[in-house]
Amino acid sequence: MRRQNGLGEDLRKLWAGYAVSAAGSAVGSGALPLIALPTLHASTFRVSLLAGLSAVASAAIALPLGVRVGYRHKRPVMMTAEPAAVTPGPEAAARD
Repeated sequence: MRRQNGLGEDLRKLWAGYAVSAAGSAVGSGALPLIALPTLHASTFRVSLLAGLSAVASAAIALPLGVRVGYRHKRPVMMTAEPAAVTPGPEAAARD
């Protein structure tokens, strides 16, 4: 007999995808200041300013969009947002 574990296959896939995304975001937010120091020859003040402004920008974007996303189907929103999250931003252009 096959044992049912209460979690559906779709939910396990969602959790796995979220776990990978969260791990990548955590590594990215932790690695950005460490890479900025030697690569951009940035001072500690500039690195902390970069980290602080990225949090402010995220909040300024996320708060207004949260209301709109709340009334839409979630799957298309998640599929659109994930590639946008891994796309290099202005900091990649600053390195070139």
